Amino acid sequence: MLHIFKNFFFLILLIIIPDYAYAYLDPGTGSIIFQAILGFIAAVISYFYFFWEKVKSFFKKILGFIAAVISYFFFFWKKVKSLFKKIFCKKKDE
Repeated sequence: MLHIFKNFFFLILLIIIPDYAYAYLDPGTGSIIFQAILGFIAAVISYFYFFWEKVKSFFKKILGFIAAVISYFFFFWKKVKSLFKKIFCKKKDE
């Protein structure tokens, strides 16, 4: 049964596709195709470059915020620690 469908499909393709295209490809056509391929490659490279820059800037913002929070935490921790030492750790000679 599958063999019949393959033959039928092949027959339809032979009927639809003509024998001759009657087309002329001059030398400029090759350069246009080459330019299109180079343009596509350049577009893909620039897309990924700009996408990567956005990803990097996003993580720089996130890491910068985290670094600022950590530095503020340690700054205030030192202040709180010294305050607790003053309040709760009195000298023995007093």
